[in-house]
Amino acid sequence: MVSRKSVEDFLTSIEKYEIRGTSADALVGTFVSILYVNRFEPISIPTLIKEIGSFWKQRLMVFFKKVNYPTFFENAPLLTVMSDRPHIHKMSAIIGGNLNTSFSRFFCYSPEIKLGTNDHVRVNYLSIPTKGNSTNEGRVFRQVVREFKQFLRLHNLSPLRVFPFSYHLQRQLGWVDFFEHTFQNGKPSFILTEYDRFNEITALISAAKSVGIPTITQVHGLLNVRYAYAPLVADHVFCWGEGQRETFRSWGVHPDQITVTGAVQLSNKRSSKIHLDFVPAFHERNTKVLVLATNPTEQIRENLISFFCDVLRLLPENWVGLVRLHPSESPKDYQPYVSLPERVFILNPDKVSYEESLASADAVAVFNSAFAIDALLVGIPTVQMNVSPDFPGAVDELVDKGFIQGFKSTSDCAHYLQRLVSDKELMERVNDIHQSFQSFYCIACEHEAAQNMIAKIKQLEKNKLEIN
Repeated sequence: MVSRKSVEDFLTSIEKYEIRGTSADALVGTFVSILYVNRFEPISIPTLIKEIGSFWKQRLMVFFKKVNYPTFFENAPLLTVMSDRPHIHKMSAIIGGNLNTSFSRFFCYSPEIKLGTNDHVRVNYLSIPTKGNSTNEGRVFRQVVREFKQFLRLHNLSPLRVFPFSYHLQRQLGWVDFFEHTFQNGKPSFILTEYDRFNEITALISAAKSVGIPTITQVHGLLNVRYAYAPLVADHVFCWGEGQRETFRSWGVHPDQITVTGAVQLSNKRSSKIHLDFVPAFHERNTKVLVLATNPTEQIRENLISFFCDVLRLLPENWVGLVRLHPSESPKDYQPYVSLPERVFILNPDKVSYEESLASADAVAVFNSAFAIDALLVGIPTVQMNVSPDFPGAVDELVDKGFIQGFKSTSDCAHYLQRLVSDKELMERVNDIHQSFQSFYCIACEHEAAQNMIAKIKQLEKNKLEIN
């Protein structure tokens, strides 16, 4: 049962950190799913649920002659693919390649690049309609708003989030209804997803729980804030190492729901250093490359790129800077803030891969990006450019534990980076820290992590059979 305190914390956290865009959508969807799964009581929306259910059925029947529900293999694994980002594809591809059984894949988008398939894989695409009758939709939406305002007043909760929460309440219940129909065509043996907070996936899990299908989520990125990961929507979580296990437990997740497996999307093998042709300085033998990995937070964008340029300005001229963008960002987001264009180059993620940008680095800089994890796993020195001390993030924990150095001063950061290439004793200490990090933060990568997951799934299935 979800407590009123957890609901209040959730709402307060979103307002405090001004989460917007797709991040806010996912968090709102999570909140709605938690309410649905746990039957939060007393809750004043039974009439609303009935109304929305009849609306969705009307919407599907009137505006679409036939709804193409996915067909999953009966009593076989179901893997989700929640986006077209390369590391998400990698997660599904590696796990699927290690399953010695038939399984289904479910895409939460219409993929242009399909994962490799064979006779034992059933690939399903999202086919639920997204447009309907605006008059009917408006009528139900107004009812949603009225009922949700009443719910907030009943529990003395903030009314500031009525619109987004109400919209997602309507949307999530429609998705749950869709997936409940889908499971009538075939029930998977279990569902393994990349992130149980993603909108369609929270509804998939809600529907799965209603018919007794076990659900497991992986950790697709950094554990930044509690409300983005806990309480679990899925039954179980596969995390990367003891560090993440400690975090989940501190967030109130029961130990029996947590298994340390490693991360299939990560690698502890560094590619050979590459030379990017569009950066003239790469042709010089003594060039040093500092790669900045951004994260999509508008509030710190200008400060981060300014800090980065100022550090490079303090370093010798043989240092150049590459800016590796978050997949949701565009080069035009940062170009206006680059004050050192002759030495700072923004990488186009469509032309330079994640692996290439990592392989090019002599050192990595982040504010709060999972790129730091990849760098540490392959032994690349990493620093945090702390341009917003009050913003929560998992990289702060890495600084606190001494795995990376954090800097608020550009001069201190530049001095440390220059020492890294000239001080042999410092570099040896950094290498020792990297070894300690790997054993604490991520016990396995790629195929080894996939095998760990599959072994745990078999154990969970066996335990379920014994209980039944």
